[in-house]
Amino acid sequence: MKIEEQWIEKEDVEIFYGKGGNVVENGDCLAKILESSKTNYYFIWLTRGNLYDPYGIDVLKRNSSVCKFVRVSRDVFDSYFKYLKTKNKAHYNNANRMYRG
Repeated sequence: MKIEEQWIEKEDVEIFYGKGGNVVENGDCLAKILESSKTNYYFIWLTRGNLYDPYGIDVLKRNSSVCKFVRVSRDVFDSYFKYLKTKNKAHYNNANRMYRG
């Protein structure tokens, strides 16, 4: 039985995060993690070439056609996630700088 369990791959799981870093439904999410059997992929909502700012100027642009999810590194995601939880703009600025390279 244990040998069979080693060959079973778990299904991909998406975890969605909204304001405050809380787990939310798909429609209200600002960031998400896609957990696959081999690695995790991190995504953040992007608008006008910058990471989406839910506490600032971008608050009314959520449904805009220029907004989309982009894949980011774990460092960018972690910094952005800290911003969602603390509202400390320094974390948002760091995430934006790391994203742009």
